[in-house]
Amino acid sequence: MYMVEAHKLSKLLVMFGALSWSFVSLFKFDLVAALFGKNSPGTRLIYALVGLSVIYLIIIDQAQLRIAMRERSTAESQKEVSPEIH
Repeated sequence: MYMVEAHKLSKLLVMFGALSWSFVSLFKFDLVAALFGKNSPGTRLIYALVGLSVIYLIIIDQAQLRIAMRERSTAESQKEVSPEIH
């Protein structure tokens, strides 16, 4: 249960960070600074959490990719070892 909630929170933080940087780029408006104050501890905490969330999601994504590739490789090798009888 903890991992599911951590994953959801990470996705939410990354989406918030992407939206915030879109506002900076398009409108020259820093959403995080507007909410928490420019260069405040809250702003730095939010940016740090967004960065850590990206790292977490990259690690989880790579782990899931390795598992999927291993399962695919195992399935393909089982097909080669035991041919179907017609």
